[in-house]
Amino acid sequence: MYEKIEETVIRIIADTLAMDPSDITSETKLVTDLKVDSVDYVEICVSLEDEYNVSFDTEKLMESMTDATTVANIVDYLVSAGAGED
Repeated sequence: MYEKIEETVIRIIADTLAMDPSDITSETKLVTDLKVDSVDYVEICVSLEDEYNVSFDTEKLMESMTDATTVANIVDYLVSAGAGED
């Protein structure tokens, strides 16, 4: 399940940023490595909400975006929120 969610997160990030998914790993840092800004971050999160029928707290969402935020952090959040438990 974790790997499938990770693949989906990577695909959504790659689609949002118009880049090759093979350039993104679980340890890729969104801000530092991919230059994701707040607009990109919100767009990624909205796509993930739609994909997994989960909700992100907007205030916590913006607080959680740091230079150290990785793909794995997002996957961990989705798993803890029950994503993929259909």
